[in-house]
Amino acid sequence: MTMHEALARVPGLTRQELYRYEARGYIKPRKHNVGRVKRNDYSADQIEFSRLIKYYLMVGSSEGRTLDEANRMALVDMGKGMADVLRTY
Repeated sequence: MTMHEALARVPGLTRQELYRYEARGYIKPRKHNVGRVKRNDYSADQIEFSRLIKYYLMVGSSEGRTLDEANRMALVDMGKGMADVLRTY
């Protein structure tokens, strides 16, 4: 999904935050060319993971703990998609 679509799915998430998560290696969007410009293509799981990071930072967790918690929630049940995991919390 495009950045515009990704930002629409996570209220309060900014373009700068998404770029920061990418720069720090939290998410790795696929790159594709649109003319001479490279665009990011985000998966639904990457956007849900960004939502988790945003939530934990918003409630005051440290960055390290935020990643631990977001990873724990993402791995709660490998048989479920991220959206299913998020609905349980």
